[in-house]
Amino acid sequence: MRLFAAVGYLNDWSVDIYQNPGATVVSPFGRKTSTGSSVTVRVVTVRPGCATGNLADGGWRIGLEASDNATGAVVGRADVMHVDRKPASITVGATVGPWTRLGQTGRFRYSSCYQVNGDTGAHIHLEVINRTKYSCYIARGAGAGLGDETVIGRVGTLDSGPQQAC
Repeated sequence: MRLFAAVGYLNDWSVDIYQNPGATVVSPFGRKTSTGSSVTVRVVTVRPGCATGNLADGGWRIGLEASDNATGAVVGRADVMHVDRKPASITVGATVGPWTRLGQTGRFRYSSCYQVNGDTGAHIHLEVINRTKYSCYIARGAGAGLGDETVIGRVGTLDSGPQQAC
């Protein structure tokens, strides 16, 4: 479910990534854009993930923006939600490297924002958007194993619409 609007538009696609509480949550951006340019990633928002403003209802929501170092243009943004134990260094304006630790998965109280009853339901919610055109996701089956550096989508692509596989 796409929940957030970034840069004035509904995000292109979203995914819930399930891990038991305590699993590392990393920046979803790698080293390069889909065209091969290196990127700089900055933290643009840090706020409670749920509308109540209470971290116990769903942890942190961290917004990241990737810029193409060759052109300086913003190519995409990602919102990572339900982050627990956010490091003090993850603040608005901070630069993060590829797969930088943003925190960990948590177990939050059951709420309208985080409807989880046990540890196996712990997850992060990720939404991605391109600055222009649309980003795409890598299609995988439910329950597929993901490592910290598993590619799950691409920004800077020129897809024709939202919610498209690469």
